[in-house]
Amino acid sequence: MGKKTRLRDCPAAGRLIEAAECALGRHTTYSCPERCRFNVFAPASYEALKTIERSADEKFFGWLLDHVPSRAEFEAGLKRLMGEPMSAAYFRYLSWHGVYRKDAQGRSVLDRWAEADFQGLSSDERIIMRGWQKMRPAMLEAHRIMDDRRVETVDLLDPERKPILVVDRSFAAQAVRFGVYFATVIPLPHYARLLGTCIAIPHFHPLEMEEVIFGLVSHLGGGREPKAVRQWLAEHADLFEEGLLAVSLARRQRMFELLDAQAGKAVYQLAAPYEACCQKLTTVAEIDNDDLQPEEVREGFREARVWFVGPQDEEMSMTGAQTVLGRILLGQTHWRLEAMGADRLARLRTRFEALLEAAVKFVGERRDDLAAQVRLREPKYDPALVPPALLRDVPQLKTSLSRILLKEGQTPEEAASAGLRQKENDVLDKPIPALDNHTPRAAANMPELRNKLIRWLKFWIFKTDTRNLETGQNVDTNWMLRELGVNEILFEPPPRRRRLPSHATDEPEDEVEAAARRLALSQPPALPDRAWNAEEAAKLMAKAMATFPSFGGLAAYLQRLDYPLLADLADLFKGTLEAPAMAILFQLASWVLLCFAPEGTRPAPVEAELLLDRLKGHLEMLSASANAQPPGGYEAWVQKSRQPALLQLVLGLLIELGAQQPQKQQVPASQRALLLAAVAAVVDAMDIAARRQP
Repeated sequence: MGKKTRLRDCPAAGRLIEAAECALGRHTTYSCPERCRFNVFAPASYEALKTIERSADEKFFGWLLDHVPSRAEFEAGLKRLMGEPMSAAYFRYLSWHGVYRKDAQGRSVLDRWAEADFQGLSSDERIIMRGWQKMRPAMLEAHRIMDDRRVETVDLLDPERKPILVVDRSFAAQAVRFGVYFATVIPLPHYARLLGTCIAIPHFHPLEMEEVIFGLVSHLGGGREPKAVRQWLAEHADLFEEGLLAVSLARRQRMFELLDAQAGKAVYQLAAPYEACCQKLTTVAEIDNDDLQPEEVREGFREARVWFVGPQDEEMSMTGAQTVLGRILLGQTHWRLEAMGADRLARLRTRFEALLEAAVKFVGERRDDLAAQVRLREPKYDPALVPPALLRDVPQLKTSLSRILLKEGQTPEEAASAGLRQKENDVLDKPIPALDNHTPRAAANMPELRNKLIRWLKFWIFKTDTRNLETGQNVDTNWMLRELGVNEILFEPPPRRRRLPSHATDEPEDEVEAAARRLALSQPPALPDRAWNAEEAAKLMAKAMATFPSFGGLAAYLQRLDYPLLADLADLFKGTLEAPAMAILFQLASWVLLCFAPEGTRPAPVEAELLLDRLKGHLEMLSASANAQPPGGYEAWVQKSRQPALLQLVLGLLIELGAQQPQKQQVPASQRALLLAAVAAVVDAMDIAARRQP
């Protein structure tokens, strides 16, 4: 009876076989179909396979440690990556030393294990390691997200473009149609697995994705033939990723150079009665009432108007009649025009002055280049990594504001979504620069534009699917493909998935909008021509702490402002300050910021280079002794600060916050000097930046 329970109905053998025979013959003696319930390599057995993978991975790592040419050299390189053990670089390091790197006999470490019949592995683990022997770099273009684990792809490095089914929950959770991902592919029976994390390749529309990949690899020394590219990527994946980032930053830089994102303001003095001037505004159909912001009320303005574009403006055909040309803020004696873009401000001023004539007198104008502000925050890159050919066809962005009209019971989000759907409905009949200024409908009937049309549609679907994933919406674009007859890229849309965090601020136009929101805030109170005294500093800090008693509210406020102070501090002290010290630094730095720029006012930009410069200065003044006493004593060091009273207060809070930490989360003695210098650097940098701000 017991023997019968070990028999299994094998669809591959067409008979009953022993359980041991099943285990040993799986995908070797027998070609196991997916439907077999004992097939651990079937997508339905995903969780069981992951358990086997973990065991095989651990054994591979042990073999690798024992058989690399130099264990000490290998471990030293590994330690440099252990700060982020799940990074793509970590897995690429393992694959290079274990699979791709060959010895004088042309064998890898994994090959030598295979020659030893994968000593210590089970039969299923052997199948996994044989898949590792066929591991390869790939550029996967996602076509069909089938469910929560399966994604149908093609490899852009494969000239035949054979479909590859990837089974990976993480990949299926974030892949979108026509997204391209630099991945390490491990072929297994029925499907492929991915090693570690993959890198999303940016869409540099209208450039072809193949042009970007092969052009960059060739520029970096890897050739253009697919096999050579794959071999080069196996060894130089980190350089490719660095080059990809450099191309992205170079194109962004060029976008900002072309972008007219000047936030302009023009002030006029009333030379006629207020009511008479207001009456003139009612004669223009494009002018409507608008709401004042709280800070505008505090500035003394009584009313606001919005001036929309008219039939003579190109925005009318591009973004519609609700596109804003500019705003008019109405004060009792002075009015202010505001517009985004130098060209719009010029048009607004021309129409305003023609309407009001002698009723107003021009006082002055100010323009803030928001694109330049964003450029200052851009990371540095090596221009030598950028192929000149990949800097062509950089799209010229245009900023605009539109008023969203709400229907009864409709939320702003619902109205914005409806407007987006209307834009999608109209897009097939609008000229597209990437289609040589033809409409998509016209391009569909022009064979010479077929490739460009497919490229444009792929990009449109990619952007729509990405937005759906970030917002939880379910906007379908397949109707466009059907209407245009582009069935070769017609794949069903992804199933509804858990929302992913939005990366909208990675887009240049969104960063400019964030800068515009900051600029719209009123100026913080002016600093005196001296440092604050103890009473002034105490009042400011008390107000800051009362406004945001907890760090959660503070962090959310800074995020809404898109103010980079905390991100800059995280980058600056990455790997040097541990979590307890970083938590205290973030809290204190945020309160210091509010001392200089209370809630609702515009904080001055603080460059990371300024923080680093002040940090070095304070570290030079502090000794490396355990109690962090500086030369000349603690008081002498505090007095060297640009705001001694504030720094003294902040250091007291530092001690208090540290005392509140559980014993296991205390700041180590070795990090106290650095934490003191970091806090002092923030105080000094904020003071310098605040005095620079116009």
